[in-house]
Amino acid sequence: MIACAGNFCGKTLDHPKNRVAEFTDYLEKRFEGPLKSTKLKINVSGCPNGCARHLIANIGLQGTQLTFEGKAVPGYNVYVGGSTGSNVPLGRLIQRGARAEMVKFALANLIDIYLKNGANVSFTEFCNRNTAEELQTILNLTQGEIKKMVPASVVRVDEQRYALDVRGYPCPFPEIYTARTLEQLSAGQFLEVTLDNPASCDGISATVKKSHSERLGN
Repeated sequence: MIACAGNFCGKTLDHPKNRVAEFTDYLEKRFEGPLKSTKLKINVSGCPNGCARHLIANIGLQGTQLTFEGKAVPGYNVYVGGSTGSNVPLGRLIQRGARAEMVKFALANLIDIYLKNGANVSFTEFCNRNTAEELQTILNLTQGEIKKMVPASVVRVDEQRYALDVRGYPCPFPEIYTARTLEQLSAGQFLEVTLDNPASCDGISATVKKSHSERLGN
């Protein structure tokens, strides 16, 4: 992780270097070994000047000022998918104004879902597969830490049919798991998806269409 020295220039309410130490301690305790092998770059700038180059990091945070319960408090805008080199995109803004004390939970939730569902692709590609709204849901800033989010399992019914149970998962996880499963199926195979989140029904239809598959019914 890289952080600017915003506490010296007076352009931010926060102390970026102390905040990065907090993030590092929390993430290392939560993930231990898997985090070290991901080679994620997380850059934290205290203000829009971007001295920590947050727009070219896998995850970039840009400090901002929020009003919470009538008081000015530090916050961060969250960017993902940045990189270095020629003809590469800058980070994409997916969340404005996350309260500073909630950011470590949001980062952990995002990294957790990536480790469980994007192991075969880069972090940037994983983020590009999802809309800003879907990534906001993964950040889960309204609830904090997602605890023990177990990946949905696929059961093979017979040679042609598979079953995916995503009951209990909030959006966009049913869509994400469905898309990942469809990628692994061959022509002529069927997937039955069981879900209890009405908001995911339209998302599942869009996911099926995007995968060039056919939805046979409810």
